[in-house]
Amino acid sequence: MFKNKEYVRFFEKAGISLAAAVPAGLLTGILLRIDMALIAIAYPKLATGFHWTSTLFIILGPGLGATLTNAVIFSLLRRWLPVNRRSLVTVYAMFTLLAYGGPLLLSNPGGELFGPQAVLGVPLFALTYAANGAMLAWFADLLKDWVQADPTRRTRFAYMSCILFSVPALAMLGGIVFEMITETIPEIRRNW
Repeated sequence: MFKNKEYVRFFEKAGISLAAAVPAGLLTGILLRIDMALIAIAYPKLATGFHWTSTLFIILGPGLGATLTNAVIFSLLRRWLPVNRRSLVTVYAMFTLLAYGGPLLLSNPGGELFGPQAVLGVPLFALTYAANGAMLAWFADLLKDWVQADPTRRTRFAYMSCILFSVPALAMLGGIVFEMITETIPEIRRNW
């Protein structure tokens, strides 16, 4: 199956992807909060107000946590994705939109997007999911170039990232898969 050298390259690529998830995830969390602010401005009667704790939760949970999970999937799919950076970013943005955004938007936990704000909320959140995949692919490709420019020292960075972020990423992935099976799929069946 995997030869020893292939293991080394896989863990290096996984570390690069997981490290790329940190800036991509933080930016995604900020974009999610901006989406919510735009919806609140357009539909003030539905707004609950701004809270720092909920903003921090959005940035760390759906932003950083979901992007770490996305980085695991990116690592597994990387060998089949385009090599050209522009194509890579485009293809992975569309994949993320379909794989993550599709089920969430179809299930819509709590029915928040099916009200009058659906016209604004659905496109904003869909664009954010696509941006998440694009940012992850872009940062990962930049980091790969950076590591390859000085492989003797910078490969350690990739391994440390893999060690540091793999457990939270795999835990989040398990949680998302469990939630998909127990909540999202039944909710999609109910809504459609």
